[in-house]
Amino acid sequence: MARHLKRGLDASAIKAADAKVRETVEAILADVEERRDQAVRELSQKFDQWSRQNFRLSEQEVERAIAKVGKRDLDDIRFAQAQVRNFAEKQKATLNDLEVETLPGVVLGHRHIPVNSIGCYVPGGRYPMVASAHMSIVTARVAGVKRIAACAPPFQGGPHPAIVAAMHFGGADEIFVLGGVQAVAAMALGTETIAAVDMIVGPGNAYVAEAKRQLFGRVGIDLLAGPTETLVIADDSVDAELCATDLLGQAEHGPTSPAILLTNSEKLARDTMAEVERLLRILPTADAAGKAWKDYGEVIVCADEDEMVREADRIASEHVQVMTKDPDFFLARMANYGSLFLGARTNVAFGDKVIGTNHTLPTRKAARYTGGLWVGKFLKTCTYQKVLSDEASALVGGYCSRLCVLEGFLAHAEQANVRVRRYGGRNVGYAQPAVPIYAAVLALMFFILAVRVTRLRRIKRMGIGSGGDARLERAIRVHANFSEYVPLTLLLLAFVEMQGNPAWLIHLLALALVAGRVIHVYGVSQEKEVIRIRTIGMVATFGVLIASSMVLLGTALRAVLG
Repeated sequence: MARHLKRGLDASAIKAADAKVRETVEAILADVEERRDQAVRELSQKFDQWSRQNFRLSEQEVERAIAKVGKRDLDDIRFAQAQVRNFAEKQKATLNDLEVETLPGVVLGHRHIPVNSIGCYVPGGRYPMVASAHMSIVTARVAGVKRIAACAPPFQGGPHPAIVAAMHFGGADEIFVLGGVQAVAAMALGTETIAAVDMIVGPGNAYVAEAKRQLFGRVGIDLLAGPTETLVIADDSVDAELCATDLLGQAEHGPTSPAILLTNSEKLARDTMAEVERLLRILPTADAAGKAWKDYGEVIVCADEDEMVREADRIASEHVQVMTKDPDFFLARMANYGSLFLGARTNVAFGDKVIGTNHTLPTRKAARYTGGLWVGKFLKTCTYQKVLSDEASALVGGYCSRLCVLEGFLAHAEQANVRVRRYGGRNVGYAQPAVPIYAAVLALMFFILAVRVTRLRRIKRMGIGSGGDARLERAIRVHANFSEYVPLTLLLLAFVEMQGNPAWLIHLLALALVAGRVIHVYGVSQEKEVIRIRTIGMVATFGVLIASSMVLLGTALRAVLG
């Protein structure tokens, strides 16, 4: 059983903090919705000491910001965006439109349609997260999004030059210097100067994540990407320095960023805790990382790798760094994670900044039901259907009619019935199920069979007749003819009713042949039953033939008259 050597805050403390965040965000969203630009300006001034008449940067302002970025930094930004773009293009190549004929004359398909407009949030409070611009804007552009608006908070009293450069190179159509919940609200709800978008994407702090959660439904969101989380899975094949470095590397995002070590080595666990304390004494960002480790850090010791997998799936962390003898063991077995970093040669920072996979990933156990941001998040998979023939419309309509009546949706049933009447030539009662013709014929045939079997058994018990009479022979011939007409007539009816569906034809033919043969085998040799046999045989045979002829005539007239 897994043992905790270190735990973070208890659930009640976290819940109380969440409630405060929820209330604050709810008030801000209501304010922006009511007062729009005026509220946005006041909130930006309150939280970021930044306000202007229009938060959107002009082309000249964008150019001036980019001019402040050094050549090496610009080259690094372009390199990182090239990696993200390349991987996004490879991902998009796996998504194909589909069109398939599922039944004769029935065509189904789907198309991948880009979202029309998105708002990309790029965090920039404690740290200007230049890479977030690559992850959302570049990926959206690859997907084919038509309009991309991007927001980032002010940095030291103005736009952050490197973030502006990344937004511009990534393909943003509109760049706003605006941060926090007010930025997300403005893009989602719209103001006098910021047009509303269809979808909000990008990571952020707990307030930004909560704003996305509350706005979901009014706009789409990528996922709930709140404070960064990291889980390090390690065994004794690595040392405490690597483990401690990777834990603090993500804990420095902020004081609410969980960092967890999961190991099957108690020695490594204790060595890592000691190494974390040593590194915090020399780490320049120890104020944020140290508080995160104190309040949200955990160390868990497991019995074996199988238990480590179970614990990792329970935690469902955003980032999972695997440094074990066989990292692929976890790749094959884990199900709940944002992104995996397999082996000591890679790490979460590679994914955060440059390697090409997206760093906007699910947090707070959302990895149980979603993956991270990728090109597919910007595409709507929309289905369509076409019915190309009258026969197909009538066939599907019959099934649809009966299923709708089964559920009590009679107006739905009429949508199907009107097509069965119009394209199938059948007189279906209003708001009634479209019962197949073959069903009525089968019922008649089996009723006749039951009557005949009952009578013959009674005659045999009474010992009536000895055979040889000419009338009896004629009756037997009629009886035999009936047994042959039944399967052929049913086959004809089935062909008309089911529009040549081979599976149904084979099924009905088999039933009809069996029934006909039973009737024939039970042929009579009792003189007193001759007249009754003749009457039943002739009525049944001609009744079936008349019914089939009427169906065929109706079909022919519909074809001629259109």
